[in-house]
Amino acid sequence: MNVPPRLSSLGRMTTLAPWGEQLARALLREPLPRRWAHVQGVAARARGLAPVLGTDADLLEAAAWLHDIGYAPGLAGTGLHQLDGARYLRDTQQADALLCRLVATTPAPSSKPANADSPMS
Repeated sequence: MNVPPRLSSLGRMTTLAPWGEQLARALLREPLPRRWAHVQGVAARARGLAPVLGTDADLLEAAAWLHDIGYAPGLAGTGLHQLDGARYLRDTQQADALLCRLVATTPAPSSKPANADSPMS
């Protein structure tokens, strides 16, 4: 299984979003570059909502970075990328419970985007 071990840097970071970005990069950038590009765009949109989200902005941006990690080789197992990603965050990364729930409840797209790396978009 080519899944990175628990990232120890979470305790040293003051926010979840940089940690989420680091983890998503480690899981998606090389094996799924188009998925990584998509995640970067989603995170940028989430970051743009920060002024209206207040204290929840960091959590939402972290969820945006991590919402598709379940597509990563070594994580995909159930056929539901949301569940695979949330389980990895909970079991391997010991991530915040609300963050895991946000990733687990990411809506599935209604149709496959033209730039998807995975047959299950």
